Order: sequence, then C-alpha cells, then structure tokens
Amino acid sequence: MQRCAPDLLCLFVRPKALQYSTFVQLMETIVQFVQDPEEFYNQVKSLSIRHIKYGVKAEYVKYFGVVLTNVLGNMLGLDFTEQAKLAWAYAWGGVSRCIAECLSIGSNLITVALVAGDVIELERALTLAPRGQRADWVTRVQVHDSVVSPLYWAVKDGMVDMARVMIRDLLAIRADRDAYYYGRDRLWTVHPDIISVLCSLCPELLEDLLDGLLWHSASVESGRVRVNYYVREVYGDPDDFHDAWDAPFAVLALQGPTTLFVHPLVEKVLDLKWKLFARTYFLVMEFW
Repeated sequence: MQRCAPDLLCLFVRPKALQYSTFVQLMETIVQFVQDPEEFYNQVKSLSIRHIKYGVKAEYVKYFGVVLTNVLGNMLGLDFTEQAKLAWAYAWGGVSRCIAECLSIGSNLITVALVAGDVIELERALTLAPRGQRADWVTRVQVHDSVVSPLYWAVKDGMVDMARVMIRDLLAIRADRDAYYYGRDRLWTVHPDIISVLCSLCPELLEDLLDGLLWHSASVESGRVRVNYYVREVYGDPDDFHDAWDAPFAVLALQGPTTLFVHPLVEKVLDLKWKLFARTYFLVMEFW
C-alpha cells in the first residue's frame, strides 16, 4: 500500500494483529461471494456503511485490489498460476463492483463532512441540499435497504457541535413560494427515540431540540408575542404508549437534566398534562 497509494495509509491505524484478522475475514468474504453471492451482498451493505464512517471512498477500491493481488502473488508464489489469477480476477471483480457501488451510493456531502469532523463543511453541505431533501440528508443515508442516520452517527460518536448543527438545521422553519419546510415530522418519524438517545448520550443537545419545537413571531402586538408550541411528539400519544413512563415526556422527566424544566416548551407540556387530567386525579386523591 505504501508503494501503490501512500495517501491511504492513514486508514490503517489499528494494530497489525487486528489488521491480519481483518484480512483473513476479507478473504473469507470474497470466497463467500463466489459460493453465495446473495448472502455476500446482504453483508456488504453493512460493511460499506461502516467503511463510509472510516472515510473510505469508492475510488480507493481499485488500490486495495492491486495490493491484495500483489499479496496473493507473494504468498502463493508459483502456485499463483494463470488459472488462479483468472479465478481471483473474477472473484475480486464482483466484490469490488459491489463495494464501490455501495460506497458511492452512501457517500454524500454530509457524510464527507462527518468523516472529516468539519463543522464548517457540514454547514456548507446543508446549504447545498435542496429544501425538500434537507431533512433526509440529515436523518438517513441509505445503501439499498440498509440505513444509517448522520444525526445519530454524530451523537453516538460524540461530535456534539456537528449534531447541534444538524438538529438546528432540521428544526428550522423555511419557506418558498410553493411550501413551508420543517423537519419536525421527519425527525420524529425516523428517530422516535430521539429524547431517550439524547438523554443517554448528549443531554446538552436536549435544549437545542426543545428550542426547535418552538416558533415565535417577530412582531409584538399589544405587548404580546405569538408563540407556537409543537408538543405532540414530546407529549406522547397515549394510544402509542401503553405504559405512560415509556412516553417521551416521561423519559425526559426521568433521565433529563432538571434544568430543562424551566424551558417554555416543557412548562407548556406540564401545564397541558395538569389541566387535562392530572389536576382532576390530584383532587380526587386529596378528597378520597
């Protein structure tokens, strides 16, 4: 690799013993392609998504192929006959096409910025996204039927600033002459457990999430400002949660920082719950 593509050596940072084990697994995977192409294809999708996170690009595949062929030639010596070379070319050709295709499909400006850990590049990538697709870019990268979320990728890898940019962008309300664009529905559809995940991994992002579920007018009328609270998902539909303690607001109450309970949206949800049922229940219990 040092002779063929020295710029790619930065991808091989793990211990040599682990790289050896990975090499053996790779060879077994290539053999599997010959024996059972369908099963191989199912595995290569998740493998490709993992390598996207490592920063591997589709154009790197050809260099890996050259290196693998040279390694086989050195290891097998005279046993690497013309027939063996043809068999290897057939196997690697099929494998490399599948991997390159998956890497190409799964790589976009968002994933490139995440791999680089570059907040400015992420912001630039988001500005280039079509308004109707902006929420999709942030919440899903799909390689055929395998999906990874750039937002959860950032959260789970501790890239707090990048996750904050994505949450704020996702929950910004935009408009053009044709429609309004607001990623709230997309966020909750793809990530219904967002509150639980943030409570566990990045509680500092909860305030950004709650801020994005508020809208207030820029104008003041009679000393008052109109505010919209988008509380449906935080409140939790009772039909969706047989155990009330599994609802998003209950998770927030149990796991979230107590400082959030002065947030306007949290106060609004508490007020709704109190007026709709808690007050009656409290009074019944008091006078029982």
